[in-house]
Amino acid sequence: AQTLVLDSVRSGEVDFGLAIEPADRESFETETILYDPFVLVCRADHSFAALAEVPWKKLKGQPLVLLDQTSGSRRLIERQLAAQRIDPEVAQQAGHTLTAFRMVEAGLGLSITPQLSLPAPGALVARPLVPVAHRAVTLIRRRHRSLSPVAALVWERIRDTAAALAHTRRKITPR
Repeated sequence: AQTLVLDSVRSGEVDFGLAIEPADRESFETETILYDPFVLVCRADHSFAALAEVPWKKLKGQPLVLLDQTSGSRRLIERQLAAQRIDPEVAQQAGHTLTAFRMVEAGLGLSITPQLSLPAPGALVARPLVPVAHRAVTLIRRRHRSLSPVAALVWERIRDTAAALAHTRRKITPR
């Protein structure tokens, strides 16, 4: 969970971590490596599955299955819902995306998830939410602490992999 990552980096237990737009930027050196858009996840038999994209405003009055407050994405989702003047009807909360997806499959509601967390194709479908909102996936480390050579190499490798993923996504995603 996000809190565990932030606490582990802050305490020096780990050299660096991956976080979602950490609110406490004063404690960390940060580098955003990827922007990951939020999508709607629903059952294939839901009316939203027939849409090419789903406006956030259509979520008003819909039961939602969201990750709990330990998720770095939850506050960003709530911020976007508030910007659309939607008071979310949270039917269920889950600690993990796979649990949330099982609840959606069971018909308990719809879910909002980052695109990188999408379930394997099957009973559920994902649709882009508009206007586009995203989470920033960020490498973090303690301020004023240099990384060991091995940690610096891993940091660079993660950055390069994210850049390649973003480049590939731009090629296959129509704008």
